[in-house]
Amino acid sequence: MSHISIPDLRVAFDKIMKRLEMEGIEQLKFETDLYNVIHAEDWDITNNVEDVVVVGSLSDDVESIKKLANDKDRFCTSVDFDRLANILRAIGAIVAK
Repeated sequence: MSHISIPDLRVAFDKIMKRLEMEGIEQLKFETDLYNVIHAEDWDITNNVEDVVVVGSLSDDVESIKKLANDKDRFCTSVDFDRLANILRAIGAIVAK
C-alpha cells in the first residue's frame, strides 16, 4: 500500500505552485468545462463496475475552491479534495502543452 506524509504533500504542492510561477502563470484559464468523473471507489481496477457516465464541471470546481479559499468559516469537505484533483488534472494538461 502507498503512503505519503502531510509534510511531503505540502512540499509537493509548493513545488507545483513554484513551477507555475516559474512559467509566468499567474492565472489559469481553462478552455473546457465538462469532464467525465471517475469516483474514487471506481478507481480500483479490480472492481467490476458497470459503465456509468458521470459528468463534472470544471467551472463549478473552480468556483467552489475559490469559495473555500476566501471564506474563513467555510469547512473543507471530502468533495473539495475531488474538486482540487480535477483542477490539478486540468492544470497538468495546460502545463504539458
